[in-house]
Amino acid sequence: MFRAVIGQAQCVETECAAGNVIRQCRARLAGAVPGAGVLFSSTGFDLPQLLDMTAQSFPGMPLVGCTTAGQFSTALGPSFDSICLMLFVSDTVRFGAGLGRNALADPEGAASEAAAMARAAWPEEAASLAFAFPEAMGLAPGRLVAGLSASLRCPVFGGFAAGEGRDDVRQFFGSEVVRGGVPVLCLFGPARAYFAVSNSWRPVGRRVRVDAVDGPRVLRIDGKTAVDFYRDTLGPHGLPATEMPLAVFADDGRFAIRGPLDYDEEGGGIVFSDVVPEGAQVRITEATREGIIGDVDRSLKELVRALPADFIPDAALAFSCSTRRYILGQRSREEFELMRGHFPPELPIAGFHAYGEISPLIPGDPARFHNCTLVTVLFGDGKGEGAAFPEPTVELPVPECAEDAMAMKDREIRFLKKQCARSEQLVTRLEHLRDIGSGLQGRMNKELRDANLIIKEKNRLLREALALAEEVQLRLLPRDNPAVPGFDIAGKSIYCDETGGDYYDYLAVPGAGPGSVAIVVGDVSGHGVASALLMTTARALLRMRASMGGGPACHVEDLNRLLTQDTAETGRFVTLFYLSMEPSPDGSQPGRMRWVRAGHDPALVYDPRTGGFLELSEGGVPLGIIGEVAYEEFVFEGMVGGQVVALGTDGIWEARNRNGEMFGKKRLRRIISEHADLPARKIVGAVLEELEAFRRGLPAEDDVTLVVVKVL
Repeated sequence: MFRAVIGQAQCVETECAAGNVIRQCRARLAGAVPGAGVLFSSTGFDLPQLLDMTAQSFPGMPLVGCTTAGQFSTALGPSFDSICLMLFVSDTVRFGAGLGRNALADPEGAASEAAAMARAAWPEEAASLAFAFPEAMGLAPGRLVAGLSASLRCPVFGGFAAGEGRDDVRQFFGSEVVRGGVPVLCLFGPARAYFAVSNSWRPVGRRVRVDAVDGPRVLRIDGKTAVDFYRDTLGPHGLPATEMPLAVFADDGRFAIRGPLDYDEEGGGIVFSDVVPEGAQVRITEATREGIIGDVDRSLKELVRALPADFIPDAALAFSCSTRRYILGQRSREEFELMRGHFPPELPIAGFHAYGEISPLIPGDPARFHNCTLVTVLFGDGKGEGAAFPEPTVELPVPECAEDAMAMKDREIRFLKKQCARSEQLVTRLEHLRDIGSGLQGRMNKELRDANLIIKEKNRLLREALALAEEVQLRLLPRDNPAVPGFDIAGKSIYCDETGGDYYDYLAVPGAGPGSVAIVVGDVSGHGVASALLMTTARALLRMRASMGGGPACHVEDLNRLLTQDTAETGRFVTLFYLSMEPSPDGSQPGRMRWVRAGHDPALVYDPRTGGFLELSEGGVPLGIIGEVAYEEFVFEGMVGGQVVALGTDGIWEARNRNGEMFGKKRLRRIISEHADLPARKIVGAVLEELEAFRRGLPAEDDVTLVVVKVL
């Protein structure tokens, strides 16, 4: 069996508060003799008197503890001006206490001394777990925790002693009040512990390098003094920004939190809560109240869910960083209430606000020094029998001055003065946080203004570059329509951005018959700069290949082979319609058309004699997808005067109006048939005018290209 009982009371008089705590513990012990205890106290009490009263009430009991920045327990709840005593009773678990001295000068030696003394109580046994409550000021706490872990060779948990300020921090060992000590309580036998570490601080900004350090003092960060780095990042502020600690990254990507404790205004260095290695990558961190509460809720849920089926906790100890209390403010009670909500209602819980926390990061790891965390430990012999004991009714003692109205009033006044003093401290901290917040806002506004100027300048340069690209691309399109006997030809491209992926061209192919012209319409997937670059490449390659002679199919096959080398696995491709217009040698008849279609929409052929349309639909796959493709050439022999051939891109028929309706090919055919008696350029103009009217001012979503050939 393993039991934990708790007494907690607040008062302005040590004798009253201590007597109340002892009375609660005795009532809950119900005659049992405690094997050990841990004591947490605010700094305003007479600490030697507190320890003497505890030792007299429980003679010979190993006792460790420390002063705190506030305590909490299931006996009273959160309090800043109280005493909290947790006592352990067990017939299965044994206890041993130790004290290491002179920890400020020799942290490893003090850790070894404390461990040796605690283990001497049961020299034949290995400790199952340990709790430690050392002092952090003026030493390298990481070295101390590492020394404890190495010397005790068991899971180590705890918190660093705290107080109203740095100078009033004390540790307890038996009836002795010490400074610079390492009090340790070891549990031997079937004791087990399961824990959670809630770290709610998240890195912000970019990673930077620590350039120079001197012990726990960081001299330079990112090419600046450490103080200048903090103030350049957070804006002007006076007190150290303990609420905005550093994340110090390890090689595996995990980070430890290290809070700034002291600014060296003259030298520019910052003393952090533990050593920050030179060359380390760091980032400033921040936390929000919602983030802290949400992280605690998640970590406690995971802790309870991960408990083995054969383990029922008998008690809980929790150690919360004092910085969390400053951030949470009035919501600091919620941390404790979440523990009560997730743990069994009868489970005894105690803990305090610390200047640093001690815990492994994950099970099986050695203990580490933590900042800004909440360490929650569920422990006991795993049977859960202790927490099942009925809670007795505890009557609080009546103060001796209760019958004296003036004495009671004096006590109330002293208690209120104490609370007012603490409120003033919190207000000072709140004003400091407000200064940091104002500085951050000013810094952000300046950076936003600077960024806006940079963006404006980059936008200006981008507009100039796009305007130049637009001018260059427009120059790549035909400047004039070709004069070919027997044909009236006109074309136009309109881009929805400054540049586009549509194009058309007229090619004179060596070796073709007299008066022959090749008309090419292409559409690169997408639009914008990337499509324009691919279109320019395709145009250049096709022109080069056409200048070498040969038929349409050879031109398209070679273009596809070259394009695929650049576009394979990019997802980009080009559709193309290659149309060769060839008049008859003697001019007695209109001639013929030869075409190759590579994934492009079919050309439309309107015959005014029948009023019908024919689609030149035969063809192959788009260019740039498969390198080795054989494209087939097709021939149209039935050319007669008055026929209209239209080659376009899907930006025409897939355009939509405000109702979501598509322009469609049916509307395109109607416009062509109604204007078939007009010149080719006017047919192109009629289509584009009606397309613009159809959109009713909506911006184009795709490029538009149309080439019309009228057979004379």
